[in-house]
Amino acid sequence: YILNMSCVGSVHPLLPQICCNIAREFNVEVKVESRAADVWTWSRLQNSCNFRGCEVLVVDTEGYDAQILRSLIEHCRWYQNDWPRL
Repeated sequence: YILNMSCVGSVHPLLPQICCNIAREFNVEVKVESRAADVWTWSRLQNSCNFRGCEVLVVDTEGYDAQILRSLIEHCRWYQNDWPRL
């Protein structure tokens, strides 16, 4: 019922209303918990997963997309062969 409601730094703006709807319609209390997540650079991701470059990069990171791309660019400045293939 609640899919892809992740949010960075605060509760998703639609979550309180959705929880109320679930409580009213199904008589179920939805408990939401915060979870911490590690922040990885592109270099750490490549090294940990043992890959080089990519053909397609889909980014949906709740407004942090530019930071992901900056990390990719910074990595590729040092490792020229890792640029994504276009």
